[in-house]
Amino acid sequence: MRFPPSRRGFSLVELLLALAIVAIVGGIVFVDYSGATVRERLKGASRKLAGYCEMIRSQSISKGTTCRLEIDFDKARFRYVIDPPRDAYGRFVEPGSDSETPRPLDPEEIDLWDESFEWDDFPRDVFPVRLVISAKEFYDKSTVSWPFWPDGTVAPFVLILSTSQGHVASVSMNGLTGTASAEPDVTLGFPEAQSGDFSSIMGNRAPGSGQKQDASSGDPGTSGDGGAGGAGRAGGGASGGRTK
Repeated sequence: MRFPPSRRGFSLVELLLALAIVAIVGGIVFVDYSGATVRERLKGASRKLAGYCEMIRSQSISKGTTCRLEIDFDKARFRYVIDPPRDAYGRFVEPGSDSETPRPLDPEEIDLWDESFEWDDFPRDVFPVRLVISAKEFYDKSTVSWPFWPDGTVAPFVLILSTSQGHVASVSMNGLTGTASAEPDVTLGFPEAQSGDFSSIMGNRAPGSGQKQDASSGDPGTSGDGGAGGAGRAGGGASGGRTK
């Protein structure tokens, strides 16, 4: 006589234990994967911003005008802005004017000019934390507007990025050579140019003097807009953002 096979099922305790094990293992895998993803987004953001800075420098040289990197700490975003043209007195004037004495722009028109440049958001869970400009000065709120002068120089800085999980990275800008580097951790020291770099890039000119260089070789070229004017605008764009 053949007996039917046993059809004994799982008890409630066994089912609950199995579900608990699956939940624990799944949670561990999710946390590890999520952490790795955030770190990759942080690395990608730092590399992208380093390349972005070098692109802005190249644009300022080729266009012969001051270009700016703007960092919005409050909304975690950044953008690239080209300054309007200037007249002989350093005032912003109406773009595309054929007149020998173009009309100066009023503050509202300058704001409208800036608003025409679109913002680019940092990746999800990646935030700008601080823009360090010296051993005792940094920006950490509001909007910072940093000038890249047409002679190829820029005031050095270190931008610190962080994630919601506490991972950090930094983007360091060499002010003389205009090269930016992305580091997987915080680098507070400013990259220093060698004396040979200064001679080959600047010659006898002071950084920020406004004399345009050839974008490919770094050799001096024709005169461009004054760099000092761009620096003054940068300070105004970061009002309230500097901390000592």
